[in-house]
Amino acid sequence: MHTVVIEIDQDIKPTLYAWHGGQWDPVYAVASSIGTKNEKLLTKNTVGSALNNLERDYRKAKGVTRQDKRDLKYAIRVLSLWYDSMPDDGSED
Repeated sequence: MHTVVIEIDQDIKPTLYAWHGGQWDPVYAVASSIGTKNEKLLTKNTVGSALNNLERDYRKAKGVTRQDKRDLKYAIRVLSLWYDSMPDDGSED
């Protein structure tokens, strides 16, 4: 099995911070780890939880600008690619 390396677009960090639900939200954990040495410590489960939260927020978003929704949709796409490239939690790939 080959490991696929996805370079995360750091421009999504402000979007993630804007949509996180607090310091204990997995979205915050992902946002604060992107571009740091902690990025490699994120588990697939944490990124998946962040994705679920963001997708839920996207579906329920009201009263936000079109640009904010486009930015969120882009962040979801980037994180989805990253999630899909990650080994399952606990694997040593």
